[in-house]
Amino acid sequence: MTAITAPPLSGSQRNVERAIIKALDQSAFTRRHIIFTAAILASLFFDYGKPIALSFVIPGMRETFGLTPVQGSLLPLFGLTGTTIGAIFWGWMSDRVGRRVTLLWTVAIFSVASLCGLTQAYWQSLLACFIMGFGVGAEVPAVLAAEYIPARYRARALLFLGIIGWLGGYAITASLSALFNTFLEPTYAWRLIWLVNIIPGILVVIMRRRILPESARFLLHKGKVDEALQAAESIVGPIKVDHLLNGPAEDAGGEATDATGMSLSVPHSRLHWRAILLGLFSLLVGFANFGFVIWLPTILQNLQIKTTVASANLAASSLIAIPALILTIPILHRLGTRRTLITYALGAGIAMFFLGLGTGRGNMSTFFLIAVVSTIFFFMTSIGGVLSLYGVEIFPTGLRARLSGLVAALGRVGALSGPFTVSIWIQRSGAISVLEIALAVILVLAAVFLVTLRVETHGRTLEQI
Repeated sequence: MTAITAPPLSGSQRNVERAIIKALDQSAFTRRHIIFTAAILASLFFDYGKPIALSFVIPGMRETFGLTPVQGSLLPLFGLTGTTIGAIFWGWMSDRVGRRVTLLWTVAIFSVASLCGLTQAYWQSLLACFIMGFGVGAEVPAVLAAEYIPARYRARALLFLGIIGWLGGYAITASLSALFNTFLEPTYAWRLIWLVNIIPGILVVIMRRRILPESARFLLHKGKVDEALQAAESIVGPIKVDHLLNGPAEDAGGEATDATGMSLSVPHSRLHWRAILLGLFSLLVGFANFGFVIWLPTILQNLQIKTTVASANLAASSLIAIPALILTIPILHRLGTRRTLITYALGAGIAMFFLGLGTGRGNMSTFFLIAVVSTIFFFMTSIGGVLSLYGVEIFPTGLRARLSGLVAALGRVGALSGPFTVSIWIQRSGAISVLEIALAVILVLAAVFLVTLRVETHGRTLEQI
């Protein structure tokens, strides 16, 4: 990886740069922050909802096109391949051309790709799903949010976005599936699950265009101090810099950083090690999560639970998991980001283990199903929110989007291999209980990998980490 050098700045420009960073980190959480966060959240509903929708359209598509389980697994395979490539490509683009323009392009792509509900052949659905995944693969919303949310609110805000974004996407998709499957044949219901996302996606594009500014930190990284000042003021309000324009450069104090926010004391090799360890954690969690979520409706069908009942129960489970946000915030403050991820991976593994035991005994009650699945969702959705937070915090501005994109891409690799592996297991009539216990072991292994990554971020500015 080539070294990133910032354009040379005059002493007064460095003073203004530091004033902008200070204003971004120390600002109160204003009405403009609320609007900004709402726009990010609205887009995350559809970012998260698209891959989650795969689990609900597979049963109907199998009936429409006469697919085997392995053929059905090609849909998430193509979609998650698109997200893997998209995470790397859009991360690189975001560090090159900017966060905002990347956001506009990605949301437009996956919204248009919702037309896959009109496809008449399975190969057309596979192609459209790949394009859709390519659009939703970017981690840019989390990057942009991290670079604008004040330091003391950053953990709570990004956790809120990650958890509520995932839960909202899942709850909306599961509810639509239950509704459409109640009143329509499965061969039509899956088409509407895709098509209904077109209009909201267009609204998100409009919101992003009118509300979201370019990242002030990215503009500083590019040496565009005046543009960075305007962008920052659009969120935090006026920043007083007149007295800094003609003065000598002030001593920043603390850990040395360059104009990009790159810590001079952290070599690239250590940043790569951070990316590898966090990427392995992301890979294993992605494998277990998507291997479980994508095929859960089908697994429940195999257990003689009707599609409408399964969708309704899963929607209820995702809503029950909402307290994860409330409970995770104090846990995050007490344990720190990394230890919270470790604890929750272990918690999800234990819950998955109990689901495997319950499945092995047979005749699961609705209460048991909702309780255990809700517990899994509690931990897994929290992991998603905390992982997004941690992934954008531990890398500097000049590398933040591409390295967090790499971590996300490894998670997509896990998400690719998980559903495919589960599909083979199902087609060979493997015991579902053994499958769920195996996923539990994978989650425990993920926690072990993260134990070796000793970088805590809570309570520190992005430039300090």
